[in-house]
Amino acid sequence: MINTYIATAKYFLLRKNFSLKIVLTLFILFLSVSCAGQKIIGSIVDSENHPVDSALVELFKSSNGLSVQYQKTNAQGSFTFLQLEYTDYFLKISRSNFRDTTIKVHLNPIKNESQIINIGSPTIKELKEVIIKYQKPTFEKKIDRFIFNMQNSSLAVGNNSWDVLRQTPMLNADNDGSLSIAGVKGVTVYVNDRKINLSGDDLYQYLRTMPSENIDRIEILTVPSSKYAAGNPGGIINIVLKKNQSQGLNVIATLSDQQATLNSQVASSQITFRTPTFNALLSLNAASTNLHLQTNNQIGYLQSSEKESLITDIDIKPQNNLNTSLQLDFDLSKKSKISLLTDYRYTNTDRLSVANDNIAASNNNEVTLLSESPFNEGRHLLNNNLFYQYQTKNSKLIVSSDFLHYTSNSVSDFTSYTTDIPPALNSAVSTSNLQTINSLGSQVDYSYTITKKTQLQTGLRFSSTHNSNKFDYDQFSNGVFMNNPRYSDDFHYREKIFAMYATLQTAINKKLDAMAGIRFEQTDLNNNSDFTGAEFKTNYSNVFPSLYLDYKVNDNNDLSFAVKSDISRPTYSQLNPFTYLLGTKYFVSGNPLLRPSNALTAEITYSYTDSYIFQAGYTYSNHLIGQIPVVHRPDTIILERFNYGNSDNFHFTNVIDHVIIKGVWNLNLTNTFSYQYQNVQTATFVGATKNLMYNGNLKQTFPNVLKSKIDADVSFNINTTQKYANTKVSPYSDLNLGFVRKYPKQGIIISLYAADVLNTIKNKSFQIDSDTYQTTLHTFGDSRSIRISITKRFGNNKVKNLSKRTTENSEEINRIK
Repeated sequence: MINTYIATAKYFLLRKNFSLKIVLTLFILFLSVSCAGQKIIGSIVDSENHPVDSALVELFKSSNGLSVQYQKTNAQGSFTFLQLEYTDYFLKISRSNFRDTTIKVHLNPIKNESQIINIGSPTIKELKEVIIKYQKPTFEKKIDRFIFNMQNSSLAVGNNSWDVLRQTPMLNADNDGSLSIAGVKGVTVYVNDRKINLSGDDLYQYLRTMPSENIDRIEILTVPSSKYAAGNPGGIINIVLKKNQSQGLNVIATLSDQQATLNSQVASSQITFRTPTFNALLSLNAASTNLHLQTNNQIGYLQSSEKESLITDIDIKPQNNLNTSLQLDFDLSKKSKISLLTDYRYTNTDRLSVANDNIAASNNNEVTLLSESPFNEGRHLLNNNLFYQYQTKNSKLIVSSDFLHYTSNSVSDFTSYTTDIPPALNSAVSTSNLQTINSLGSQVDYSYTITKKTQLQTGLRFSSTHNSNKFDYDQFSNGVFMNNPRYSDDFHYREKIFAMYATLQTAINKKLDAMAGIRFEQTDLNNNSDFTGAEFKTNYSNVFPSLYLDYKVNDNNDLSFAVKSDISRPTYSQLNPFTYLLGTKYFVSGNPLLRPSNALTAEITYSYTDSYIFQAGYTYSNHLIGQIPVVHRPDTIILERFNYGNSDNFHFTNVIDHVIIKGVWNLNLTNTFSYQYQNVQTATFVGATKNLMYNGNLKQTFPNVLKSKIDADVSFNINTTQKYANTKVSPYSDLNLGFVRKYPKQGIIISLYAADVLNTIKNKSFQIDSDTYQTTLHTFGDSRSIRISITKRFGNNKVKNLSKRTTENSEEINRIK
């Protein structure tokens, strides 16, 4: 734990004809493993700020008046006391020909804000106050989460939120937009306890438009409590924004330009306005992203000895994103307030895929097809939330409701030709998909402090979602496009979920804290196809218990245990029974009969001074949801969604968060070793897979490099071979560099960031094996890039955390993918 207490007291002591000024600074700072207990460091100077040596400084416990330690100041007027605990102390300062002076100091690790304590009148001239300021630890462990505080981090300015996640202990943020906690994927992202409804590249684009200056801390929940909606098997990352303590208007604006194969731009702004009873936050973010990637898919059909080489170049020119949100808070009284949040997001994507498909048949005949596939999609998301809170000294009541409206309209054409002269048309397909999602929900949360040590939280939630999908699949035949009813459909997915939860947290004694919770969910589903008339109805109930124990051995050592069951529901796109064309003989399809995947997780964690963390965990999952390639003879592959089996996963994680040289070199190292056993049952593969995996993440920061006023950071990630079902992912790694230069007087920050400097992610490949085929897929994307960002501050440059809450439809909107 890195705790800092700063206390400054100025005294003027009589010495015949002159006075002596004492300046006392107390702080507790763990710099290495060998430094145990709390530390007090002080210095004594005279009225002209000259150090006073040989002054006797004695430390007494306030509780019993017994002397703890004593020493004399050195030539610099400094003294140090080690091996201390959190309690009340008296410091007695004396020197010949001086009047003795006593100062009372209270070291409290709980309070996070400055305290002003009257200290009486020990001398004729005096400063009547001692100011004790507490700075939060950089990385700390709570009963149900880890917290990475940003206030002392060089990442706090000149970066974006994605950069911060890349540098956060225990987290791994890949350049492809995927997130994992201690090597475990399936992570859900929250901002101010509000779930973000994006994933993959969409989530990456959203977070890279959010300036890091807004972030107060990153919370990592490896085992989320029953308070959170089910569906977070990989854990939760909660980004908590700063509070604005000043009234008036404040603005932060950022412009970024990124160069990879193609160029992309981002512009973002955060505008806050505050009065004593009214708060407003307006966020405006825009991005124009241009990408290029190439895939090389080598397929061998084992039963027919046919081989296929499919090389595809994909250009996205451009993908335009516009995000805007407005949050208004009104204080109705000292106890109650009402809030309104409206969030609108628009994305338009233009993509062109050009492919060369070479097919070598078993009879030595070889066919080469050239194809191109333009794609356009427009997405709109509007999310409204109304929130009311009533709070007393011991209780809090929150009532909220929300409405979500989402539309996606996409059109895609696919045309392939032979290489003959003149070329002959091989096939032509045109598809269109209109998806509309409407979700309405309400929630009530109530918390009550039973005693100073015990708190109860409980709540209810109801949501109703209607997902409508109209898909048209037209094939070119006899000079015209004709609808193919085999692949066309109008599919409706209706879901109702009722949930209730309760958690009880208590301090059993001074060292042991406990929290227990339970969550109940009832789900009703009704799926039907207008084209086929097929209908599927089901309902199921789930109970998700959770338990957390935290034992504080002493100020340096902490031991905790957590266990919880959870569920992972399929996304809406996975449930759509449509078949999309990816290539001449390459398709992807959904499955409306997918079942949710259930998981049971248990973890035990030991931490030493919050700088050294050791965690061992086990997760059992059933009905795993995955995309499995299936060969439809003779030579067509369809990526189908299945519940493909169950798995046992054991992992061991070690985190080192250490200051190598104070103010010069900080290091964070996360090592994760995991062993996964999967029992796989699919149409193309039945059997067991075993895999030992390692994920390493080394992050180093160098503040004010060589006194140049430039902060630098270096991160390196490495992953060994990974196996999932019948898919094997090759080892890969990447190296990233970042530099930040601040101009405080001008309110300007300039940052430079280089991703995948050595261009090593291109070595990542996927190999899929079955009884009928073997395929190896290489994807060469824009992982290597360089970005420059300029941030300008206006006003007080702080962003207020207007309210810390979860919107009602947080679970539903997270499944829009």
